[in-house]
Amino acid sequence: MLEKISSVLGVTSLYLSSKPHTNMLDFAFHLLEYDRDFPILIEKHGKDDYSLHFSNELMFDFLDDWIQKKADLEEGRISKEDYIEWTINFK
Repeated sequence: MLEKISSVLGVTSLYLSSKPHTNMLDFAFHLLEYDRDFPILIEKHGKDDYSLHFSNELMFDFLDDWIQKKADLEEGRISKEDYIEWTINFK
């Protein structure tokens, strides 16, 4: 049944399956879309070890901010709630 629905909608059936699959596919599709305008260098270091290298100043700023917020959370300078609030309202 899922195959029929996905065929009518013109999407892969995985996209309609479960939330974890949907979240991962959303992320993958966003990376593919981003790569069209700002090429991403992908390196494989081992069986399950990859690096993505971005080429956009906005992405650099976002990643710098994210690294700092994660460090603040891990070191107790902000609460989990503050971190979640930042992720929801990031601009």
